[in-house]
Amino acid sequence: MNKYLLLLFLLLCLMNPVNATAGQIYLNENNNGEVLYIQEEQTVDLILDSNPSTGYSWNYSTKPDSYIMEETGHEFRNTQALAEKPPIIGAEEKECWSYKASKTGKTTICLWYIRPWESRMPLKTFTAEINVLPQIKVLLNQNPLEFDVPPIIEDDHTLVPLRAIFEAIGAEVNWFPDTQTVIATKDNKIIKFIVGNNTASINGTDVQLEVPSIIIKNSVMVPLRFILEALGYKVEWDGNNTINIYS
Repeated sequence: MNKYLLLLFLLLCLMNPVNATAGQIYLNENNNGEVLYIQEEQTVDLILDSNPSTGYSWNYSTKPDSYIMEETGHEFRNTQALAEKPPIIGAEEKECWSYKASKTGKTTICLWYIRPWESRMPLKTFTAEINVLPQIKVLLNQNPLEFDVPPIIEDDHTLVPLRAIFEAIGAEVNWFPDTQTVIATKDNKIIKFIVGNNTASINGTDVQLEVPSIIIKNSVMVPLRFILEALGYKVEWDGNNTINIYS
């Protein structure tokens, strides 16, 4: 590959947060202020613009809890070096941190871009709330399901992304954002519920939910057991963070 094309590819990777693998997440300044949900054992690379030749650098205002998010690396990356050119004095670099999600819990990363010897307000800041969730595997007829947002446990009930689970079982899903209403249809059964409401309906009959649906990162999260058992599926929890679904 042409070295300049390689440089362009690497720069695009740094500019855009991408899930390169199921276990690795990339973050940049576009993720500032976000609430993030990841799973145990996942790794996170945080990549921010930096220019140490000006005296500015990123410094922790709030360091993440090392028991939850272990920092495994910190370095500067000079993109000029990738093109094998002489470095340009004062050229902007990338300051990079690597973390590993070691334990379930919630923690915060807060960084200030400052000159350490100055007492003025930071030139810019980066903050992200990190929620580390247990690794929950969901198997449909022994086949693992993949989710953009990992399953979560709320009051001892597992919630999963609605669209992913319904598409996996071949159900039709309709989302009405104005009323935050979901209507799912499969095999002559119609399930209707409103995000945040403890009541759902099955073919027009109201049913009480033990936990309401919620929205995480634009994904509607629904109680897995209620939805699937209502559609005639068998759901088993094996006690080892694995849920087996059988049709």
